[in-house]
Amino acid sequence: MKKIINSSMLMPVIFVAFVFLILSKLKGGKGKKIDELSTEGATLSIEEAKGMAEGFLSSMASYGTDENEIYDLFERIQTQANFNLVYKMFGLHGYYEDMGLEDTSVLGFKKDLIYWLNAELLIHEKKTILSNFPNIKIF
Repeated sequence: MKKIINSSMLMPVIFVAFVFLILSKLKGGKGKKIDELSTEGATLSIEEAKGMAEGFLSSMASYGTDENEIYDLFERIQTQANFNLVYKMFGLHGYYEDMGLEDTSVLGFKKDLIYWLNAELLIHEKKTILSNFPNIKIF
């Protein structure tokens, strides 16, 4: 039986794997911790919030971003408490930095909704959200 990795390659492979694991732990989402956000006063049901979280993901998870869908979702959210609930339901999803796509692999960097929005939206799109929905503070 042939050796797949010879002993001279073993240490560099282990080192690279170790560095990757350390970096993946350091590169979390940029938003607040999910448990720290208050949902008191939210008017959305858990099911509605889950559906909106899925809507955010589907509007950003493939090539191109559906900004109009994002605006429509914010229109339905309306309040900070509702956004916080949607944020919690979004959780963390792998984000492929180089392509702006969802990374479903085990090794993907898990990011929160605020990170996804910051990565996917251009400055003028963020300003549109800030001006149209001043009750929701995310940027």
